[in-house]
Amino acid sequence: MTKSSSNSKRRSRNRGGRNNRSHTFDSNGPEVRIRGTAKQVYEKYLNLAKDAQGTDDLIMAENYFQHAEHYLRIMNEYNAEQEYRDKQAISRNRRSLSENSDDIVDNDSIGNVIGDGKGSSETMASA
Repeated sequence: MTKSSSNSKRRSRNRGGRNNRSHTFDSNGPEVRIRGTAKQVYEKYLNLAKDAQGTDDLIMAENYFQHAEHYLRIMNEYNAEQEYRDKQAISRNRRSLSENSDDIVDNDSIGNVIGDGKGSSETMASA
């Protein structure tokens, strides 16, 4: 084993296990193989379940519904994570904006106290 390959094995990529909406899933269902995003796989299993119900194969329909439910849970989990990340980003942006607006107010008040020559309109009129 070379030195570079041993170093790369020790390092963790630590990507946080985030779900990716465009992640492609390979599903080996009971009679078919389905490939696509979680939404595509969910819709395909849902259609297969409805077709199986139409042919009175209730056991196969239930099986397809269970597969569809699995991918529905994956989609819901992703959406919940995405909402959480969006809320975090919004709160960070609000904090940043409020900190920046405080800085702007502070800069204006400092200029007036120091007497930067701008003065207020009342001061200018009385002079």
